[in-house]
Amino acid sequence: MEDLRKIVNDLIDKADMTEQGIADELRSLGVEISQPSINRLKNGTVKRPSFKVGRALVELHRKHVQAA
Repeated sequence: MEDLRKIVNDLIDKADMTEQGIADELRSLGVEISQPSINRLKNGTVKRPSFKVGRALVELHRKHVQAA
């Protein structure tokens, strides 16, 4: 599986999203997550989030980064 830390950083750097924007979009997909949780993922503090969070981040990355 892809490195979620890299995925979050790609979303911020390449898709020009904010931590809050990532959290908001994930919540719109039914994934309960907060901006501080996104920050912990970005900084590598959280290494193993739930499967649902990981899967949603991969999908968000495909939508915003890989599609560009």
